[in-house]
Amino acid sequence: ELALREAQGFPPYARIARIVARSRDRDLCVGAMRELARKGRGVLPGEIELLGPAECALGMIAGSQRWQLLLRAPSLAALHAAVRALLAGYKAPSAVRLEVDVDPVQLL
Repeated sequence: ELALREAQGFPPYARIARIVARSRDRDLCVGAMRELARKGRGVLPGEIELLGPAECALGMIAGSQRWQLLLRAPSLAALHAAVRALLAGYKAPSAVRLEVDVDPVQLL
């Protein structure tokens, strides 16, 4: 498992933050994630990899649509700085809730 994680750049060999948007309105949810990804491509340094947006593996829970972005960084400090830069000044629509999970245990 460790060799596979190292080859794919997953913890403990890199750090990951998962940003999940939840909303009962699919279009708002997808739009919020696309806007956040577009912002990220403009403000994140080259050492930070932005993956997504993509629908979560469990795309709907309790009537809410779920979409995600993943940020991969070489260090925890770089990851925290990237998340701060990405979310600085960003205001999701009121019907969209954002959740941030650093080094998530699972991606479901």
